[in-house]
Amino acid sequence: MLAAPIFDELASDVQLSKMPDASHWNQTLLIGLGFSHFVLLFCGLHSFPHIDSLWGQSGLVLALGLHFGHISNTAAHELIHAPDRKSFKLGKWVYISLLIGHHTTAHRL
Repeated sequence: MLAAPIFDELASDVQLSKMPDASHWNQTLLIGLGFSHFVLLFCGLHSFPHIDSLWGQSGLVLALGLHFGHISNTAAHELIHAPDRKSFKLGKWVYISLLIGHHTTAHRL
């Protein structure tokens, strides 16, 4: 709690004009998260039947559900707003794999 005012003072000294353009790195991160969604989806579907305990299966479903609901959904939403068509299509397919592909039609540019 005491560190917040100190960080506010330090941040006010930083000039935003000298900050590098981060849009390229943001887009690269979103594309990486989009592809990692499909890797996690495949790994989760492949490993689910091999887990013997109900607690293990429940933990896997909970972990993947949290990741897909928070990370993949957010990344897909940002990807469908991207200016290039390939990013839009990646976001569309992430949404389709989450069974909410209709969300992309409401967000056409």
